[in-house]
Amino acid sequence: RDIVAYSAIYRPGPLNMGMDQNYIERKHGREKYTVHPLLEPYLGYTYGVMCFQEQVMQVLHHAGGVPLKDTYAVVKAIAKKKIKGFAKYKELSLKGFQKNLGLSEAEAVNLWGQIESFAEYGFNRSHSCAYSYVSARLLYQKANYPLEFWAGTLAVEDDTDVLNLYRRQAYRAGIAVNRIDLNRSGVTFGICDENDEIYMGFGNIKGIGANAAQRIVDARGNEDFKGIEDFMNRFGTDATVLRALIGLRLFKEADPLTLAKYVEYYKDTATKHKQRHQRFAKSMENYDAKLETLVPERF
Repeated sequence: RDIVAYSAIYRPGPLNMGMDQNYIERKHGREKYTVHPLLEPYLGYTYGVMCFQEQVMQVLHHAGGVPLKDTYAVVKAIAKKKIKGFAKYKELSLKGFQKNLGLSEAEAVNLWGQIESFAEYGFNRSHSCAYSYVSARLLYQKANYPLEFWAGTLAVEDDTDVLNLYRRQAYRAGIAVNRIDLNRSGVTFGICDENDEIYMGFGNIKGIGANAAQRIVDARGNEDFKGIEDFMNRFGTDATVLRALIGLRLFKEADPLTLAKYVEYYKDTATKHKQRHQRFAKSMENYDAKLETLVPERF
């Protein structure tokens, strides 16, 4: 329940109003407070702090006398600063607060001010519950399976700045997040079985993408790449991929400039080899056709 409240309070509006401090101090018994019996069922479980839009609606209805069917419209009107949408309910609520809660006019105005301020940034409980359900599971995984947690968290994130933030956090938690490795990386961030460390994936390289990354992993299969020539033999000569891998110095045979020249030489040689093979195949077809004319049909 606390996690649900934290998810709702940790928003600009409630934070600016100091509601987080109220919640903390009241939870630990350091701040005295009272909740009117009329509102105890709706605010008691959050120590008298309005954390959710639903609570605002309940206060408006049960203490302010606003019809329940109109309370959500009032909250939305406040959030969008549509004064005409909630002005008529303000007077009704102020009178209701004084009558039902025994507040003075000034106290009633103060309570309306809290509602007005909160409703502008308020969060609803159902969303908070859903987020908290996910958060609780992630917290458990982070505490008990940190390697899997960080691998999964990194794998589903695309924003470079956020990725760098996560990598620093993982490092502080003692989890190694390694750069691209020709024979240990997968399509995206993943755990290497050899050393139980996380490696950046080929798909995380700008310009390569998931499809090309999958082709690299498929070409590697269960046998490591032995070098750039072996890589081109098995994967091909996609210029975008090769430029990136050479630039990241994943091939150790030579410096990037030499390897770039070698790629051009390889492609040129491979083209000539392919053409020579095609000419040879054509010659064989011609020889076969000629041979058929020389050998009697019965043979």
